[in-house]
Amino acid sequence: LHKQIALVNRAGTRVETRMQRDFRLIPQPPFGLQRYHLEGFLSYQTTDTFTVLNRVPVDAALLASWTLEQFEGTDQTISFCAVVHPEQAINFDFYEHPGERIAYAPQGFTYKTDARRKGQIGIRQAAGARFIGFYDLSRRLVCLRENCSVTGGLYFNIADNDQPQGPASAADNYSIFNSDADMGAFELETIGSAQVEQKWLKGSELISLTTFAIFENLRDLQGFMNEMLGNVPIAASVE
Repeated sequence: LHKQIALVNRAGTRVETRMQRDFRLIPQPPFGLQRYHLEGFLSYQTTDTFTVLNRVPVDAALLASWTLEQFEGTDQTISFCAVVHPEQAINFDFYEHPGERIAYAPQGFTYKTDARRKGQIGIRQAAGARFIGFYDLSRRLVCLRENCSVTGGLYFNIADNDQPQGPASAADNYSIFNSDADMGAFELETIGSAQVEQKWLKGSELISLTTFAIFENLRDLQGFMNEMLGNVPIAASVE
């Protein structure tokens, strides 16, 4: 899919771009999921590319490919991130600190995304996170989102709130959003970088791999989460 479009930022800078999305199905589930008993899975990769067609200096406009998957939030939906040194990986600058909603594990962290309290976190690109995702105990469902983009480029603050410290105040390649009850949803987001040549904005590319897997039983779901994050108790009783 492709389309030529014009983007205008709040400063009035016009960015002429060609946007393209490539989509393909993945025949095997990633991250060793095939070792577990699954009722089914779906895995696909999207490549989202913006090519800037006019001359735009980076001090006038920035551009980043950015995609999300949105889901209904319930008491059974917990988001997570697989990353080493998780205590240093999270950017809390979007909204108020989520407090007890964040729980750290040996190889990552979880975020209670029940759509009860609005909040958002970023995961710093420099932290080298493997992926983000969520599990839904009521459906024995796990969703994984991996940012497979080529490293490099300029990562910047993509938040839509005030940025008193400027666009260089954050450099995230993942984000997780939790809504309030009015919206009733949460989001798993992957973020690309701006491609820059000298002082000119050239575009952006984001490659995302998304996987849904339904486990036959909660015991295997627990085993997978333990393998990915470490010792993570997902339920009081796993049958």
